[in-house]
Amino acid sequence: MRRLRVLDESVASKEALREKAALELATAQRDAKEAEQRHIVHERRLLADVDPSEATRSIVRLPPGTQMK
Repeated sequence: MRRLRVLDESVASKEALREKAALELATAQRDAKEAEQRHIVHERRLLADVDPSEATRSIVRLPPGTQMK
């Protein structure tokens, strides 16, 4: 009976670690996405300071004179 309890505790511990890792991964992914969005906003502001028409362009660097569809 003792072995079974130890096994149950081990399984519960592993499940808790998996859940914690999943939460940490989700948090890291959310933080990375937010950082990317801040970077894009910052880059657009810099572009707008140089040429206001650039503020509406995609960060994907369209050639001058090209319009987004």
